[in-house]
Amino acid sequence: MSDITAERLLREADFIDRYTQYYRRQLTAAMQGMKPEEDGVRCIRMCMEALDMMRCSKLTLVEALAQSTPTK
Repeated sequence: MSDITAERLLREADFIDRYTQYYRRQLTAAMQGMKPEEDGVRCIRMCMEALDMMRCSKLTLVEALAQSTPTK
């Protein structure tokens, strides 16, 4: 694996960690004070945003791993 690819993977892993921690704090706060009739849509939206970010980040990781694997 090249230094550039390793650096890219480390940056992506750091990004995943940061947004995971951010959404964990946001969702925990939303759920603790949640009134279903008022905050349900907000919580659902945050979950959807978090899932979309995970999907995008995993795709980036997969692409970086594919580039680091020697072709035959």
